[in-house]
Amino acid sequence: MKRALITWFMIFLLTICAGSAAMAAGTDPLAFSVTTLDGKELDSSVMAEYDLVMMNYWAEWCGPCMGELPELERIHQQYPNVLLLGAYVDRNDQKALKAAASAAITYPLFRITEPMYDYLEIQPSGNFPIPQTCFFDREGNMIGEPMIGVRDYDGWAKIVEEMLEVTQKEPGK
Repeated sequence: MKRALITWFMIFLLTICAGSAAMAAGTDPLAFSVTTLDGKELDSSVMAEYDLVMMNYWAEWCGPCMGELPELERIHQQYPNVLLLGAYVDRNDQKALKAAASAAITYPLFRITEPMYDYLEIQPSGNFPIPQTCFFDREGNMIGEPMIGVRDYDGWAKIVEEMLEVTQKEPGK
């Protein structure tokens, strides 16, 4: 009886572990179809045109997010082979547009969609820290782990260069 109970418990744990591994971020390629905050249609097919996709999760009420926007815009301008996307995590599109305009942002900004939360690092409380940035290859496969916090241009440039090296080493590249 004890052996059967232990066996059942082990099977139960393996089932839970296998299920949570299947749900881990990045197991499914990123796919989206959104309307940008300025009214343009954008979908994940655009990723195929770039060597790297950089998705930054932000909000206009987040001081560190706002401080980082000019640095991200500079990355956008300096790396034409990188698609930079701004996933807005709140609901006040007008405030977001105003904030983006004040920072002279030209990369696409849109409100986060439900599936995009799957890629974020989420705390046990259910909250997620911002700014947070994720990287994807042209097929939408996540590269590495989400990066939390602010970086200056040099910090982001170093990370982008490292991520570009990873995408260039992938089979078929």
